[in-house]
Amino acid sequence: MRNESFREQAVEPGSAREIGGNFAQAQRGLKVLLNRLTSALEPIGLTPVQFAILTQIHVPGGTPVATLAKSLSYESSRISIHLGVFERRQLVRVLKLNNGDRRYRNLELTPNGVELTAKAVGLWEETLHTLSREIGADVHSAMNALASIAVATDHVEN
Repeated sequence: MRNESFREQAVEPGSAREIGGNFAQAQRGLKVLLNRLTSALEPIGLTPVQFAILTQIHVPGGTPVATLAKSLSYESSRISIHLGVFERRQLVRVLKLNNGDRRYRNLELTPNGVELTAKAVGLWEETLHTLSREIGADVHSAMNALASIAVATDHVEN
């Protein structure tokens, strides 16, 4: 038996097709999940991105924009776009500015923001539970596994 290198194994049509197929199906699965979550959050006027931002702001003492952007792997400018929407809807307030520098804004949920975030968490969990039941697999665990990949590789890619 010859010891084949990975390169030689990877070009074998069956395994290459399987790898490519699994990758494509994983992408499709993420798209389905995102569409379901988008539909679930739409009635309360949130997108999945906005939901993620609100959940990260919901900590005692608030969250600095720079910390928020880093934890979500977003540019601060992307956070700022959503921040304007949140402020108009009275979901978030700016706690303090450090010497007027907008990069050091500290954000906190208002009571309206806390209430909306709680509703959104319920919709999120309900959606994951429904999808898990439909496919016969734990979607929440799958999301945690994907998140673990992202966290574990953050230091490598940055």
